[in-house]
Amino acid sequence: MSEKEEEEFLIPEKRNKQFNIIEKIEAQMISYLKEKGYNLHRIYPIIPFVEEDEYMGAFFFFSTESEKEKARSSGIENEIKSYFLKELERHNYPYNLEEVEFGFDSHENVVNNFKGNYNYRFH
Repeated sequence: MSEKEEEEFLIPEKRNKQFNIIEKIEAQMISYLKEKGYNLHRIYPIIPFVEEDEYMGAFFFFSTESEKEKARSSGIENEIKSYFLKELERHNYPYNLEEVEFGFDSHENVVNNFKGNYNYRFH
């Protein structure tokens, strides 16, 4: 691959910052929710590679379907959204926080219905 071709595949600095912030917050969120009695498996971000597009989808995957339902029925989903947005702001998230959308699912669902593949889950 030529140097020019490699440059074309580079992730813009602002996007790299975005990914790094989400990675930091994911570890915090897992610990935070564990203290509250919830098992968060991961946060899966959906981020466009067009730097001008400020959208981000933050999908929270609980370990099991029962964990997901427990979170839904307890109302903790709103607390998760609020905590996540505050952490984005605290870490100087480089895009508009109003462009963040949220979704909730379970790792169990991904394993059972999408062969364990998160990409399949979103396509």
